[in-house]
Amino acid sequence: MAHKDQKQFRLPTHNYGRSGVYFITICVLNRTPAFGNITNGQMALSQIGETVSRYWQGIPTHYVLARLDQWVIMPDHFHGLLILKPNGNDSLTNQEDATPAGLRPLRPASVPAIINQFKGSVKRWCNQHGYEDFAWQSRYHDHIVRNVEALGNIREYIIRNPKNWDPDKIDW
Repeated sequence: MAHKDQKQFRLPTHNYGRSGVYFITICVLNRTPAFGNITNGQMALSQIGETVSRYWQGIPTHYVLARLDQWVIMPDHFHGLLILKPNGNDSLTNQEDATPAGLRPLRPASVPAIINQFKGSVKRWCNQHGYEDFAWQSRYHDHIVRNVEALGNIREYIIRNPKNWDPDKIDW
């Protein structure tokens, strides 16, 4: 199958299995408020929201090189800081071959593999518990955190997200 010219959502030369800090945002399809609601700046989780929380917190159990930092579940999306500890992927070159990033197989314990497993686990739980209509957007947004100042700013953004919630405003 020939590669089509399509928008690449990952940074094409970055090795997403390499150690680092990644700011992840994942949305519910059509921004449906499936995870709960916010009242007076406090998030009240639905059963699906509780499941997202449980599966996100379980990531280090399944991926020993992964660590979680600040994260928040919002009514229709999720933000989290995912840290990959130094690992064998650090010695690999940024781009091992000429295959476009979106067409390479998932590298074990890489950010795409972890997010794929996380989203799939939540969806399977939903299917088994009467929430077959729940769906994630097909992709996710990531930002590679490059310095301590950016990390601090992102942590503050995550912490303040419920208090700043405006369901009619999309600011990212």
